[in-house]
This record gives sequence, C-alpha cells and structure tokens, in this order.
Amino acid sequence: MPSLNNLVSKLKTIENKLRRDANLSGQIDYNEQISWMLFLKVLDDLESRQEKEALLENQPNEPILEEKYRWSSWVKKEMTAQERYDFVKNDLFPYLRNIDTTLVKKLVAQVFEGIPTKIMQSPYGLAEVLDLIDSINLANDEDSHIVSQFYEESLQKMGSAGRQAGGEFYTPRPVIRLILKMINPEIGETILDPFMGSAGFLAEGYKFLHDKETLTTKEYEILQHKTFSGQELKPIPFLLGVMNCILHGLYGAKFLHKNSFSENIRQLRPEERVDVVITNPPFGAEVEPTLLQNFPFPTSSSQVLAVQYILRRLKPNGKCGMVVDEGFLSRVNEKAFLNTKKELLEENKLFAIVSLPQGAFTGVGTGVKTNLMFFEKGKPTKGIWYYELTGKFTKTRPVTDKDFEDCWKKFQEREVSDSSWLVKKEEVKNYDLTAKNPNGRKELFNKSPKELIREIKEKEGKVKEIMVKIDKLI
Repeated sequence: MPSLNNLVSKLKTIENKLRRDANLSGQIDYNEQISWMLFLKVLDDLESRQEKEALLENQPNEPILEEKYRWSSWVKKEMTAQERYDFVKNDLFPYLRNIDTTLVKKLVAQVFEGIPTKIMQSPYGLAEVLDLIDSINLANDEDSHIVSQFYEESLQKMGSAGRQAGGEFYTPRPVIRLILKMINPEIGETILDPFMGSAGFLAEGYKFLHDKETLTTKEYEILQHKTFSGQELKPIPFLLGVMNCILHGLYGAKFLHKNSFSENIRQLRPEERVDVVITNPPFGAEVEPTLLQNFPFPTSSSQVLAVQYILRRLKPNGKCGMVVDEGFLSRVNEKAFLNTKKELLEENKLFAIVSLPQGAFTGVGTGVKTNLMFFEKGKPTKGIWYYELTGKFTKTRPVTDKDFEDCWKKFQEREVSDSSWLVKKEEVKNYDLTAKNPNGRKELFNKSPKELIREIKEKEGKVKEIMVKIDKLI
C-alpha cells in the first residue's frame, strides 16, 4: 500500500507542477504534456522488450528510434535543465515528426505531427516532471492500472471543462459499456471507431473482449493485433487516444491520423470493411465542402454524413452502436436527413434506439439530448425496440452502469414495459424516428422538490373540493 500511495502522490505532483507552469492553461494542456511523455516512455519499454525477444530468438532487430532519441538515453543523460529543454524542443520533436519508414515509425510521426502544441515554459519544471514520469514503473501491473485510472480521470476532467477544452473527445464509460453489451462483438471480428477522440470505445472494447473469457495465445494475438482500428483528425485527441489504448493494455491497434470524411466511400475495397463500428461521431463539426462529393446525400450535418460513412464501412451483417443527437432522429425537412434514414430503414436493420435524458452527458461538459442507435447492415428493418432512460444527471451525479441495468435486462428479451416499447417499421411515418412511448410514465425527475410539493398540494385541494361536493350531494 505505501508504494500505491506514493504513486498516486507522484501523479498528483506531476499534475500540480504542470498546473503551475505559466505556459499551460487547462486540463487539455496538462493531458497533452503527460501523454507525450508517457508515450515516449512506453515506446522505450517496447523497444527494450523487442531487443530481448530478438536476442532470445537470434533474430535481427530494427530499432524504432535512434539511440540518442530513446527515452532512457536522453532522460537519464547528464544535462542541465536548460540543455534538456533545448534538446526536447529543438532536436527531439523535429526528429520524431520525420520518421516514417515503417508502420511503427509512421505512427510515432503521426502522433507528434501536430503536438505538442505547447511546451512547459520552465526548463526546471520540465526536468522535474520528466524525472517523475521516468520513475513510474509501467511494467508493474498494479502501477500501470493506477496510471491508466488516473489518465481516464484526467480525460473526464477535460471533458467536464466543456467542448472547447475537449468535451467532444469523451463519452461516459457506462454509455460505451452498454453499447458494447448490446452489440456483443466476438473475437475474430474487426472493430472500428472512425471518430475515436480519446479512444474510449476502443479501450473499453478491448477490455470487454479480453475479460469475456479465457483467451488462447492465438486469440490474444488476434485481439491485440487484428481486431481494433481507430481514426482521428485532430492531433491532440489522436495522441490522447493512442496513449489511452496503450495504458489499457491495447498496443497493437491500427491508428490512423486522418479525416474519415475525406475517404471516397463509394470505392471502398472489401478489406477496408469491418464487422463492427462503435463510435460517437462529432456533432456540428465543419466538413469541407469539397469532401461532400464523397457522399451520396451531401449535407453540412456531420452526424448524418457519419451514418452514411458507417453504412459503407460495414461488411454485410456488420453491426453498429453509435451516439446520435435528437436532431438526427426528428429532422425530416432536409433531403439528406430523409434519404439517410430511408436507407437506414429500407436497406438495413435498425433494431434498437435508447433515448437518454438531456443530462446524460452533462458530467462531461454537454447537456445535449442524445440517443444510442443500433443497426445491422444489409437486412431491412421490421421493427425497432425503444427504451427510454429516465433520471436527472449532473456533474455531481453522472450516469452509471447501474442506471443501464434495466435497459440491458429488457433489451435481451425485447421486453415491452412502461420504459420500453416496440414500433413496427410501417408505423414510422416520414422517417421520423422519435417514436413516443405509448406506455410512458410521467417524468418527475426533472421537477424540483418545490414543484412536486406544489403539485401535491394542488391535487390535495382538488380532492377536498370533490369531497365537499360529494358530501353536499349525500
């Protein structure tokens, strides 16, 4: 326990030193700094393992980084704080951005292509943080777990600060875990998040499959190297996503620093299609007008384009679980919305929609009304199972796994109740997917205690009036 407390204290010290630096201003800056340092330390550990394995197997080994740029070389080298600062800024970063002769080197170059956007102002502060990061033993399972937990909490803090500070990168983990349970991916299936942000879907997906059953060596290899892929346009979330996966034990995913909307989805090769897509696409993101020609139903709505993109990336019978806002379900006054939903229903099987209350994402900086949508490629829709989650969620009362237990239980049997119902495809008028709950109970959770007391008193008053009238009649 002392070592555990020491590690937690060390991580808090790192964050405090970053917070005090004059050039950094907010959780997104702190996460970026911690991420690039941890990335290089983990990369150095990976190099060391590869060297040992190559030696044991008497095989040649091609280093990822030149010796002078490896973490263990320059962090431990005798340098003044200013010399180390100058090396990192003027030598290390330019080198890392220009190595791309192998897949691993290309990933390193992609990670550092647009980051760090800032560097600590104080050479002494940087030196202290580097030494603290170096003292963390990520090879120790317990230490690695604590670091990944700390990192996850840092991402959530970043999300809580709002969209400007990274809220677009973070999806509440209970939401992701419900999506995974309802999609239920299997070992051997390929899984993509084309808008990965901080890669919560990939990290949770890896944990879901890793913990599902005891894996054989072959199954673990498939899970580690042939299952997951993620794509992200922005440099900071790309770094955060790669680091998040690594800290959760997923080293072998295929990461691409790219704009998914730039792909010509009309001409995808069979090997580019996947079995499962799990994602929270960007809401309201700007899409360059020149890219709209890639889509059958052009629109400025990024989430409508995301649905079109996903439908074409999926293999036949492939499944998707994704987050959409209320506007996607309800809007029918624009041709792209109408045609996209027509394709979704007529040519694919939309099998479930889970309606979340407005506050479900409040804990991570947004109060947008959202829904979870689940569909299967290539089979026409016959009926849609709806579930309405009720409750009042705030930053101090975030959504939890327990909140979704009823939904998961009822989904398995497609149960109809006061919170769930079935809608036949022919009942969906004009492709408006906001079906009302015919069995719904009146929502009380969004009313304040004062409102509830006032309503109770009003009803008591009406009851008294009726009793007086009855008494007179008698």
